Order: sequence, then structure tokens, then C-alpha cells
Amino acid sequence: MPDRPRVGLGGEGVLRTTNRETEAGAVLAEALERGIRYFDSARAYASSEIYHGGFWSERPARRDGAFVASKSASRSYPGAIADLKQTLSRMQTDYLDLWQIHDLRTRPEMRECEGPNGALRAFLEAKEAGLVRHIGVTGHHDPAVLAEVVERWPVDTVLLPVNPVEAVLGGFVDRVLETALDAGVTPIAMKVLGRGRYVAPEGGITAEVLVRFALTYSIGLAVVGCETPDEVAGLVRAAAAGPLEEGDAGALVEAFRPAARRLAFYRGVLEAHGRKWGTGSGGWVPPHWADAAPDHLTEAEREPLADRRRKGPLLDRRKAEGAVEPDQRDRGVEPEGLVPDTVDHGLDELPGEAETPVRL
Repeated sequence: MPDRPRVGLGGEGVLRTTNRETEAGAVLAEALERGIRYFDSARAYASSEIYHGGFWSERPARRDGAFVASKSASRSYPGAIADLKQTLSRMQTDYLDLWQIHDLRTRPEMRECEGPNGALRAFLEAKEAGLVRHIGVTGHHDPAVLAEVVERWPVDTVLLPVNPVEAVLGGFVDRVLETALDAGVTPIAMKVLGRGRYVAPEGGITAEVLVRFALTYSIGLAVVGCETPDEVAGLVRAAAAGPLEEGDAGALVEAFRPAARRLAFYRGVLEAHGRKWGTGSGGWVPPHWADAAPDHLTEAEREPLADRRRKGPLLDRRKAEGAVEPDQRDRGVEPEGLVPDTVDHGLDELPGEAETPVRL
């Protein structure tokens, strides 16, 4: 059995579909065989829970070695209880490893959840009854609300966006992440690829680069949805390659800076949090980002996009200038100790922590 990679299979991709049991099963099987043990789902994710139910019912001996998570977007006690009953039935299991309050956005929602007839009561009761082993909260709308919830509620995990856009904007990867670590809550990264919108291979910004960027933060793991078994294999290879070097991570943030505000499509609140967004290094902008940038930049920030494109991919330019070593994989050579079909390292615990309340 390979070591656990520091990534999980997200609930997006082929899992958030209907009537694709064969393809979903192939992705789940690839993840399991490559050492992934965290499997994400949600009541809101189309047939995701049903796919999981069919998959694990055929592999009962493997279920206890997996960490299966789902979510409820209900804010009331009755609604959450009903969701849990449906989730357990659809997933053909008598327990969840993690059940999360899904997509918390506003303080009125927070107050509704924590009221006497709120969803939080259902989550606490389900944990006490052993129907779920851990409880968590997820959010990508407003970092201030998510940080407050993490500080106030007795949750075990928080699922939050971690990507170069967030490194520019601030809020999630600093305030929420720090609050979670201080509270002993395990952070889990999502929106790592921005639903694929952040991938720009022509600029050297691959899915692997974005996953490795997320792993530079003190997270338990990063969850990424996959469409095919090949994408699962790439996810595991990214985890095996480890976090980006500091210089590469910084260059990636600068590449995203010009269009960061527009690319935060999942956010409901954009705040600078004391940061100066600016235009970064004035580097190249991928064509599918370029049209997004002008609407959210001031006149002083706008540089002709044609000039940016002529400068070439930022990461590749840094390599050409000798600022970073080219990745061996760019030359068609696998780095020593990294074989595509194996996972050579992973973390059971948060970096720098002796113990964590949730073993993912």
C-alpha cells in the first residue's frame, strides 16, 4: 500500500454529475489504488453520494481505511437531520468520517445555524451518537464570517479556498488559516484549480503547479475534483513532488495579481485586508484571464494586455533568467525518487504539528 499523499479526491469533476457511474467508479478506484484516502462529497453534488454508495458497497473491506466526507447546506435542525439520513442511505454507510456545514456565507446564516433549532445542534448530536466522527464547516464567500465561525464553533475541520488568487486578495489564506491553526482546527484546501480556470499551460501554470502551491500552506491536505483516472494520477504526482519552492510560489502569485479580483469568481466579499493589490511584476497574462482583468483594475493599474502577452509566461521567464532551476520534468526526465505510479511521501499530520484532532 503506498503512503498517503497530501491530497484528497474532491467532490467536483466527474463526481458532480448524474448517470456516469462507470466513469465515476473509475476515478474513485484510481484514487483508492494510488493511496488517496480522503473522499469528498455533498448532498448538493448531483449523484456524487450515490456514486460513493455503489463504489464502497462493492469494497466493504476498504471502507474503514478511507476517510469519507459529505456536507449539508441546510441551516435548520430538521433540515440537517433529514440531509444526514439521506446521505447515509445514498452512500450506503452507517457513519461518515466527516460531516460539514456547507458553504456558510453570512452572519445571519451563522446565527440561524447556531440557534436552538439550528443545524449546528444536529451536527453535534450526530457526532455524539457516532453517526459522524468529525464535524466541519466550509466556506468561500466571506473570510471574515468563516474565521468567526471557526473561532466560535466546536468544529474539527474547515474547508477553505487556497490558491494564488487568495494569496493576492488575503482573508482566507491568512486570517482564516491562522484562526484555524490557533484553534486546533484542521484546514483543508479547496478551489485549488479554480474549477480549472486557473490552469494556463501556455504560461507554465499547470494543475500540478497549482496543487503544489496549495501545499506550501499549513493545511491538512488539498482536495481536487477529477474528471478522469489520468487526472487522479496527476494529482498524486503533484503531491509526491511536494510544495513549490518559495521563489516559484512568489512568481505564481505575481502572475495572478493583475486579474485576481475577477478570478475570485466564488467570492461574495472582496476586501483588501490591508494589502495592496496593484499589478505585480507586469508579467504575462494568459489569454483566458486577459479579458477578465480590465473590469477590475484602475486606470493606473492597466497595462496594455498585448505588452503583457509579448513578455512571455512568467514562470518560464524566471527559468530562462536563471532565477529558478528548470524542473527535471520539463526535460522529460523524472526526478530521482519520483516514479509516476508511486507516492513517495505524504502527511498524516499538519506540517509542524505533533498531533492533529483529525487524521485525514
